[in-house]
Amino acid sequence: MVIMKDGKKIVLRVESDEELDEVYCTTYQIRDMQIQFHDLFITAIDFMNFILHYHLLKYMKPGITVVEFCMGRGLLPKLLKYNYKKIGKYIGIDINPKAIREAKTKFGYKRIGNYKEFYPFPVEFIEGDVAEASKLVGENVADVLIYVSSLEHMRKEVGVKSLQEAYKVLKDTGVMILSTPNASKHKKRYK
Repeated sequence: MVIMKDGKKIVLRVESDEELDEVYCTTYQIRDMQIQFHDLFITAIDFMNFILHYHLLKYMKPGITVVEFCMGRGLLPKLLKYNYKKIGKYIGIDINPKAIREAKTKFGYKRIGNYKEFYPFPVEFIEGDVAEASKLVGENVADVLIYVSSLEHMRKEVGVKSLQEAYKVLKDTGVMILSTPNASKHKKRYK
């Protein structure tokens, strides 16, 4: 799958080193977690990602605004729905229109009718580039900014720009939780 957006080549995954310079970012993500658990087909990376997202719940407090960069299908707001309902607002950003569509309409095998009524807190899913996040959500809005398993999917300069944007989006007293797997097969890309 190739998406061209504003002259940026966005692909599911990079197939060869030669492509690296042409690709803005990849949109590969873990499989649908709710379906994985339902079917009891869980790989180590799926389980690790679930545990990591579940661990994020300890940073939640009543009334806060949570912003998630590269939210994918929206695992975090679904975990929040059942485990921490008192946040003030959730804002998720992803560059992949299919991921945004799935976040709004699917919960595992179930269909979500009106996603704004599905959650017990205000939710906003934004199709956009996290390297331009402050233009999408404003500055100084996030009490907690979640950025999990995504930097390794971007060209270095895009990742750096996205971190600068994270700083703008965070409140002065905000907390950013950043995690990325050890993508050693791509290490020459990040030197």
